[in-house]
Order: sequence, then structure tokens, then C-alpha cells
Amino acid sequence: MYITSRTKNVISIVDYKTLDIADVFPTAEKPVDMIAYGDKVYVLCAGENLIEIIDSERDIKVDSITLQSNGFPTKMYMIKKSKN
Repeated sequence: MYITSRTKNVISIVDYKTLDIADVFPTAEKPVDMIAYGDKVYVLCAGENLIEIIDSERDIKVDSITLQSNGFPTKMYMIKKSKN
């Protein structure tokens, strides 16, 4: 389980079996939302207008996507591709 802290700019990884915090690692400023897709977790970091990509099998950041926005994005949505 991944938990974001918007005030501390970290992600905590919680062990499901023990409910203990297994690891904590820093994120970009203001992580406000997450979406899991496949073996990746996409973390929206509103303070820096980017999405950090985490490999959930290794629990490490592997990439980031810079958003072309000067706003403060707060939500992501998974949109399924339609079949035409």
C-alpha cells in the first residue's frame, strides 16, 4: 500500500501483512493523487506540475512526466481507450 504525504513530500510503503511502514522515499513537491496501472504507480505532484512513475515491483522511481501547465493539478483519472 502506498500513502502520500502532501506536507512532507514523501511516499510511505506499508506492508499489508504487518501494517508497518516498510519504506519511505521522497517525491516531488505536493504529491496529491496516485493511479496504479500494471506494475507502475503514477504519482501526481502538484507543486512541481509533474507525474512521477514508480515501479511497484521494485518500489523505485523510474521516470517522470512534466505537465505543460502552470496550474495546481489535484486529480488524475484513468480513461479506458474505446474500441472503434
